[in-house]
Amino acid sequence: MNYCIFVYRSLTFAQKGVRALDRSGIPSSVVRPPAQDAKDGCAYGVKVRAPKCAAAAAALNRAGLPPQKVLQSDW
Repeated sequence: MNYCIFVYRSLTFAQKGVRALDRSGIPSSVVRPPAQDAKDGCAYGVKVRAPKCAAAAAALNRAGLPPQKVLQSDW
């Protein structure tokens, strides 16, 4: 199954992202991104199924929570 991961610098922002997506009706969860993708140290991600990635990105931006980066994953 394909996913996208919206990366944030802190657990707090990742949790805020999950709550914002929940309010938009988009299922998501907090995960740790792969170590090679978190080179700046501590990072947390918001994992969303691929079909919802565009809607999730829009919802996160509307909520004032733009991610540091977005990773595509097939795990």
